[in-house]
Amino acid sequence: MKKRYFSIVIPLFNKEKEVATTIDSVRKQSYPYFEVLIIDDGSTDNSVAIVEALEDSRIRVVKKENGGVSSARNRGIALAAYNHILFLDADDEWLPEHLFEISKLIEQYPNAGAYATDYWFRDSSSTLRKAKIAFNKHQQSEKDFQFDDYFRVASEGDLPIHTSAICIPAKVLRQLGDFPENDIMGEDQDLWARIALHYPIAFSNTQCVIYNLAADNRACTRIIPKEECPFSKRLTQQLSALTLPMKLKSQILDYTANHLLHIASQNVSVGDHLTALTLLSDDRTKRKPMRRAYWKVIAELGKKLNGLLVRKRQYINQRKHAS
Repeated sequence: MKKRYFSIVIPLFNKEKEVATTIDSVRKQSYPYFEVLIIDDGSTDNSVAIVEALEDSRIRVVKKENGGVSSARNRGIALAAYNHILFLDADDEWLPEHLFEISKLIEQYPNAGAYATDYWFRDSSSTLRKAKIAFNKHQQSEKDFQFDDYFRVASEGDLPIHTSAICIPAKVLRQLGDFPENDIMGEDQDLWARIALHYPIAFSNTQCVIYNLAADNRACTRIIPKEECPFSKRLTQQLSALTLPMKLKSQILDYTANHLLHIASQNVSVGDHLTALTLLSDDRTKRKPMRRAYWKVIAELGKKLNGLLVRKRQYINQRKHAS
């Protein structure tokens, strides 16, 4: 196998509890040819000091003012020395064979627009759960393969690409652009969608990445979107302008429907049933009738229960004032 070097971009913002473990997982890679660009996005804790204490000439720390995870990743892309760029969140981990598996994929599928390995979820009890990716039976039986139905797969299960599991050729990023910096959520899905519209994606069924759901300061647990995310809006708007096969257009509509249902469920989980019902009123969600019906019933029941609780509090307050 041809020897190649990788640039690994790790955006860093207040991850003092996890960053040492994350970087240690990179240093333990069986494939040792890489540079690590730690892009500190204005951390205010001890994250940078922890990284700077590590003695490894392959690690470079770059400091910048806080601008969000996309701006940090994009700075890393601009500074990358090598032709293949990997991303790793500062609270996730790689298993030792990740870079080796990525290198094998590049060797076998040189014209792919991205390369990814399978991944695990790790919860607060340290339990690992394999991602439930909706590949077809043939794809599931292969050790690695190339696929061009990203939107179908992404609309039927967990995303087939996780940010900490992907490698993108620099030439693809130069052609299609990098991460959108003004999107609060879904900036990674925006880039994956652009790649999927132009290239096949190579995938290894070997689980090489741990996505840490229990980490501190995770944006996806702090921010619950109240409306469709920009990446989904842009895709929907582009459908009328792009010349695409009807099958692909249908898969993209399913993909955006899945996104709307996901954020509706998130709003139900935090008690915002009105927002959930507004999201579920979008006609696209009718493409997923069973899930739509389920979350609509839950949201409507929650709305009624909230109304009863409000009226009960009003009644109690009136009784207090009357006495």
